[in-house]
Amino acid sequence: MGNLVFGLMTVGFDWLKMLELNIWFGHMIINQAQTKTHNQ
Repeated sequence: MGNLVFGLMTVGFDWLKMLELNIWFGHMIINQAQTKTHNQ
C-alpha cells in the first residue's frame, strides 16, 4: 500500500516537472517570436 502511494507521488512529481518544462519552453518560444516581430 505504501509503495503504491509512493509510486503515484513520484509519477505525479515527474509529471509536474514535465509540465513546468513544457510551460517554460512555451514561454521561451513565444518570447523569441515576439522579439523577432518587434525587431522588424
